[in-house]
Amino acid sequence: MPAFNRAYIIRCAIDSVVKQTHPNWELIIMDDGSSDNTEEVVRAYHDPRIKYFKQANAGPSAARNNAIAHATAPWLAYLDTDNQLLPDFIGSMLSAFRTRPNAKYGIPKGRFTYELYAGEILLELVDHSHQFPDKLTLADVFNRKINFDMNGFMHRRDIFGGDIGFDPALKGIEDWDLVLQMGNIYPDGFLYVPEFLVFYQRRYGTDGIMSGSSYIHRANELERIYRKHKDAPLMQTQTWYPQEVNEWIAREEQFKKDELPPAWLFPFPNHWPEHLKQKAALSRQ
Repeated sequence: MPAFNRAYIIRCAIDSVVKQTHPNWELIIMDDGSSDNTEEVVRAYHDPRIKYFKQANAGPSAARNNAIAHATAPWLAYLDTDNQLLPDFIGSMLSAFRTRPNAKYGIPKGRFTYELYAGEILLELVDHSHQFPDKLTLADVFNRKINFDMNGFMHRRDIFGGDIGFDPALKGIEDWDLVLQMGNIYPDGFLYVPEFLVFYQRRYGTDGIMSGSSYIHRANELERIYRKHKDAPLMQTQTWYPQEVNEWIAREEQFKKDELPPAWLFPFPNHWPEHLKQKAALSRQ
């Protein structure tokens, strides 16, 4: 669990781990240079299974890489400070992996919401859980059939390292990049568990990463990831590149012309300024 100035919200995430029905776990929290009382909140738990470390601020990818260096368990899972695992997450995932001995990494279904905040006030919530299908393949992940996220992702400890690790140069969708790395090396090792086991909240208008995103930023991230993985066998069936990159570039141009709101407002058209909604409606005619 990477953390940066999240004292106000981290308790819910930690509590969701403490409440796991499977008791044999360790929670490694890597404080990414917080200046608030995140350390005080974490250390108040007095649970030997919760291990706190702190690094100079270097971003979530570096924080996760450093946290994994302290991991001792044979399986790793991920949770951000503003999300929660459901109580049966660990037990259900381990049970699913036991039924597929060749599986090395996988994700469960999750409840996925877009949430727009003004300060601490929730303005709008959009349930996006429909993105999780009943069946999901690794090819679907490469083809962007799902908005892949790190929360709830689990993999064997021994496959991490060498050519597999979080890319610190990526400031977003580094989670998708990680599973593509695994897919390139272990194409038969993916497991999908069609059971709701994680609650993922994508928060906009707060201090979350998505609140600082831009259209061109997303275009550049997708371009970088495609360049990294374009020769992978599973990438040969993709249909998202270059179309999706070009769409984000076009949105950046619209934003510069005052035809679209900032990228962090894009999922919430009801909150766009009225004149932008009118322009968007005209552009669709």
